Amino acid sequence: MVGGASANLNLRKRLETLCQKNECELLLAPLAFCSDNALMIARAGREKYLKQEFISHDKLTINPRVSFKKIEI
Repeated sequence: MVGGASANLNLRKRLETLCQKNECELLLAPLAFCSDNALMIARAGREKYLKQEFISHDKLTINPRVSFKKIEI
């Protein structure tokens, strides 16, 4: 697991528990290397803006609070 989500300590613990129960290996990067990809997203957005590639707001699906309460393998 990598990226900004891998810095989520609750998610790490839940995945560790899940992997122990299912006898599978979980590979986690050290927290120092678990950064957000906001800059990459901003850069991609800038490129879309410069090319005037827009999408209507009514076609967007946004969910900033995805639940990690139920994780299954």
